Amino acid sequence: LIAFSRLYLGAHWLSDVLAGLCLGIAWVALIGIAYDRHPAPPLPVKRLLAVTVLIIAVTGAWNTSRQYTQALVHYSPQIEIHRITLPTWKAAGWEQLPVYRIDIEGSNEQPMNFQWAGSLAALQVKLHQQGWKTAASLSPMNTMNWLAPEPDINTLPILPQVNDGQHQKLLLVAPRSPQDKYLTVMRLWPSNHELFGANNVPVWVGNVSKLFIEQQIPLLAYLRTAPDFDGPVQHLHTELMQLPGIATTLRNRLISKENPRWSGDVLLAWEIARHEDG
Repeated sequence: LIAFSRLYLGAHWLSDVLAGLCLGIAWVALIGIAYDRHPAPPLPVKRLLAVTVLIIAVTGAWNTSRQYTQALVHYSPQIEIHRITLPTWKAAGWEQLPVYRIDIEGSNEQPMNFQWAGSLAALQVKLHQQGWKTAASLSPMNTMNWLAPEPDINTLPILPQVNDGQHQKLLLVAPRSPQDKYLTVMRLWPSNHELFGANNVPVWVGNVSKLFIEQQIPLLAYLRTAPDFDGPVQHLHTELMQLPGIATTLRNRLISKENPRWSGDVLLAWEIARHEDG
């Protein structure tokens, strides 16, 4: 996963790594040839190994402490921000955002059926008033629940997801009744769109979906996305319509009707306080 995620950092990172690798191989080859042609007494392998490890640890720690932040900024993908008005976003701008989540495999299985214009903190606070909760972070403790003989859907960890090389910025879980076999979750990632205003408002893209317990592997239970993306959108739409300060509208993408998993409905929501005239 680390190797795949680094590929998103661009060709510059890859070219630097290949150049360094080639230089290192050439240097080791030259030293090996010279040593082979000039026999010398056996080297103390253990002491040499200890010195090598110490040098690598010291130089690695020094380089990380001084240059890691700068290198991370340098190799991060540069995103061009597009600023549009609220009416433009509602009319056609929303269609410029991704249709499906771009994962590592590049498969189009999870549609982006929700867009939010505003503060993530504001959305989180308002949905908390409706009983939505922030999903627990993945930890060694809750991953042990994967091995439970009779797993509880509320205790199983929800795996994070990546979209176009970016980690999700918000993951909320809707309240559920005890007899419900599914969890309704909402995820949001940053997009390259903003709305004009006194302070440019970011537009977030994400999806609302259902999770169910998958037990195809013996002694292992985990959460998997259910093939239903219209029901969760209607659920979130109903919740947001009851909240003050938030406006919503439903749009529909023209997609292949051969896919029964999603009708193309996309829910747009925004903060009224920031765009009274929208």
